[in-house]
Amino acid sequence: MIVISILLAIASRLLLFQSDILSKLMINIAINTPITSWNRVVEGITYIQNGIPAYSGDNFHQTPLVLSFFYLLRNSHEQLLNLVFIVFDLGISYNLYHISKHTLSAIISKEEKIKSKISKSSNTILVNQSSIMVTPTLVSILYLLHPFSILTCIAKSVIIINNYAVTLAILLTLKRKGVAAMLALAAASYQSLYPFMLVIPLSLHLCSEANILLQDNYSMKRSQIIKFINYVICFCLWFVILLGTSYILLGSWDFMRATYGFILSAPDMEPNLGLFWYFFTEMFDHFKLFFLFVFQINAFFYLVPLTFRLRYDPIFLTYLTCLLIAAFKSYPSLGDLTFTLALLPVWSHLLKYCRNSFVIVIMILSSTVLAPILWYLWIYAGSANANFFYAVTLMHSTAQVFLVADLLYSYIIREHDLYHGTERDYSLTKPLLSQID
Repeated sequence: MIVISILLAIASRLLLFQSDILSKLMINIAINTPITSWNRVVEGITYIQNGIPAYSGDNFHQTPLVLSFFYLLRNSHEQLLNLVFIVFDLGISYNLYHISKHTLSAIISKEEKIKSKISKSSNTILVNQSSIMVTPTLVSILYLLHPFSILTCIAKSVIIINNYAVTLAILLTLKRKGVAAMLALAAASYQSLYPFMLVIPLSLHLCSEANILLQDNYSMKRSQIIKFINYVICFCLWFVILLGTSYILLGSWDFMRATYGFILSAPDMEPNLGLFWYFFTEMFDHFKLFFLFVFQINAFFYLVPLTFRLRYDPIFLTYLTCLLIAAFKSYPSLGDLTFTLALLPVWSHLLKYCRNSFVIVIMILSSTVLAPILWYLWIYAGSANANFFYAVTLMHSTAQVFLVADLLYSYIIREHDLYHGTERDYSLTKPLLSQID
């Protein structure tokens, strides 16, 4: 099944690369952003070929190493370039397969170790051993054949490289290869900045003991704290090395302003799936700096309470953080959701506790369908305005926030049921919240 899916995924991508849809996807604002657009990369390469510094203008916002990689391929045949993006996509699928397998194996083995503490009535909600055989394949197939993944690959969005680095960092963490994991995470952060938030959950996993699961009173030992700090330092060193290499290539620090400065200040108000563009278009200049801080802090702040609550399950914390990054980053696209949506089956044991799954699915589907329609009505037909399109982007981001909240709620309730049983008194005389203390 997986082999057929791989062949089908490759064939569909190669076929679509030759179709007329390619030119339309290159300018699609749901797939491309000022940072990840392939047209911007081509423009950066053209600058270099004509002896113009790539960061002298305000059009190119990718990192020097990514630019150098594609500059080396500038004379390659178009088909070879297409294959490069397909290979990255297959690499992400491979990473997701093994992430799923390692995660489920860890959950099952840890639940076996605490089985004596688990309520007898909770045996029905334990993760099934057979899921290790089925779920990884399902995750891999979902990624390869998901429309978001296919369209992102066809558009040659360089978010694929970032997604590969993030998934590789998670996989290496699960294999407890700490130094290599920090290098992969540094590479992802070097390209798009926001993944640096993952250094907290990934370092927590690397320094945690293998038998930690579902323990609210878990506190790190001195040796674990030292190990945690060492991994954070390791990440910082890799990141500095990548920045230093970029400086050596360019001979200047101009790329810092054009990449990280651009991400943090979000000066390009080109419409996208994010929350920034419309709000700051309507904002008075006097208030822009304040609300820019508010919006950016909003992307990072939730990591603090989530880390405190999920410090004993850093992989689930990693997953929620990836979802929050996709929702609150300054220039999001459909490519940010490709691997997070594909990984959802790993947490299928939480599905029975989800309260808003139907609403979330409808919101994601509706925003996906309505976004191109309202974009056409606004830009081409002139029969709509920016408010219509922004309403769809709000729905898209809200769906992701609902998904995070629903998964966290389901996780906490299931955690309670494991120890206290699945029976609950729903009478009006006893509040439900008092039953899950």
